[in-house]
Amino acid sequence: MGTAIYELFKFLDTDCPVESALLSENGTREIHMYLIQQIKTFLADVIFPNFGQKSFDQVNLDYRTTYLSQAIFGILQLWIKRGKQESPQEITDILMLMLASQGHV
Repeated sequence: MGTAIYELFKFLDTDCPVESALLSENGTREIHMYLIQQIKTFLADVIFPNFGQKSFDQVNLDYRTTYLSQAIFGILQLWIKRGKQESPQEITDILMLMLASQGHV
């Protein structure tokens, strides 16, 4: 999971002001919802089946992927707002530590 999240932050660690504007708190809701849905699908289809410690019923999977996709997106927005001060590896480590402490990974 950490590698996939790292790749996302690495991809977004560019000096492209358009990407930052679209993903910031002032970006469009449609783009935000699209990205959150893509993260949610990735979690459900790739992360939990391949790296999860146990399988979840559909209700539990829906709640977990919704929670985690929103959390990842929120961290992404804060990282952009702070000017991407942390490297992609540092922000990934911060996020993974938070997820691990909550028992999600």
